Amino acid sequence: MHHHLIALDECLQVALLQARVTREYDLLRCEWSMTGILDQVLWPVPGEHPQRIVGLWEHTCFEVFIGPVDESEYTEINLSPAGDWNAFAFDDVRMGMKETDRVSLADCNSERTPTTLTLAATFRFEPFPVTPLRVGISAVIEVKGNALHYFALAHTGATPDFHRREHHLLMIDG
Repeated sequence: MHHHLIALDECLQVALLQARVTREYDLLRCEWSMTGILDQVLWPVPGEHPQRIVGLWEHTCFEVFIGPVDESEYTEINLSPAGDWNAFAFDDVRMGMKETDRVSLADCNSERTPTTLTLAATFRFEPFPVTPLRVGISAVIEVKGNALHYFALAHTGATPDFHRREHHLLMIDG
């Protein structure tokens, strides 16, 4: 099932942004689809090979937050439509951030036209977190003029904070 991501503030360039996250064994499959006036979005330039990069969230980036329902720890995954990515482990909301080697990018595919984007990535967890899991899906979209727009399943304040557990609305069982 695809879930509609809501903009924190008006973003005329994006008409619709949807995402889906599914689990299969030790793999997490993440998919985003976006429609709009996408030639006004600032897209990262693909490199020769996808790399782990810190700070992807400062530009157009897609994100997943995943953690056990009854525990404070969670993992944040960042994915650039150019294929660069990273994963961070947290002890609690915004506490104890460190890059984690428990997550690796297994596959990433992106297709873009002036009006559509599809982005799909598969991440391998070693080991996969215990279930059930709480999941949040979000995106940062940078448009011409360097304005950042924030999309998530929910927003609970005037400023974006994708780390807040009340934004992690999806549940995944083993």
